[in-house]
Amino acid sequence: MTSKVTQFLIRHRICSLPSTGAAHLVIAGVLGAAPGVAAPESASRVTEDGADHSSGILGPFRIGPVMGAGLPNLLDFGVTSKLTRYFGAGFHVGLIPKFRISYYGDATLSFVEYDVYGRAYPFGSSIFVGAGVGYATAKGTLASSYDLTAYQAIVPSLPATFLLNSQGSVHTLVLRPEIGLFHTFDSGFSFGFSVGMQIPIAPSEVNLNENLPAGLPQSVIDQFVGPTNQKVRDTLHTVGRAPIPTVSVFIGWLF
Repeated sequence: MTSKVTQFLIRHRICSLPSTGAAHLVIAGVLGAAPGVAAPESASRVTEDGADHSSGILGPFRIGPVMGAGLPNLLDFGVTSKLTRYFGAGFHVGLIPKFRISYYGDATLSFVEYDVYGRAYPFGSSIFVGAGVGYATAKGTLASSYDLTAYQAIVPSLPATFLLNSQGSVHTLVLRPEIGLFHTFDSGFSFGFSVGMQIPIAPSEVNLNENLPAGLPQSVIDQFVGPTNQKVRDTLHTVGRAPIPTVSVFIGWLF
């Protein structure tokens, strides 16, 4: 090793260099000559570009469950994957329990949506843009109570109070573009958030389900049942055609 260092000094005429430069050359020569010792990498190599280089049990391909919450879906869950640093895909289910929002109408709604999606990570990091396509079902309910004592003289079997529970449903294809961030640590723990839109396309006709007592006069149907059913129908038509902004935060574990 000593002879290699001597040859290095002679080759580079280290004696003619300033002391600081000579010291650097000596260190580099010793490290280069010593077996099993590698010279340190440059700082730019270590901190490369902030890209996501995490790997799991299958190498760069990672897959696992995720769940979260947001609006309008109060509960989200599914399976997501990172196929490469630049592409991902997954399956998503969103649930909305019963709620009423005047923007949609008078009926109380419940909602379930499921889709498959793809994501592109253009910088090879955590930032993504993506889109999903799937299917959604919305159910609407409107309960109303009406006084039928005036009609009991015509139909004695009618109850004094009529409780109408009008129910309907609509199905639609949905398109779900989004943008967000999804980061996975080496351990597998992942977190992220996204914003986007849920856009209904090709909604079905509204299906109504009503339970009417036998012998209910047509005048009662026209006065009470018809308007109530129409409120449910209008609410579901709005849900089946109105784009909905989406916001969600989620955590998961990718293997």
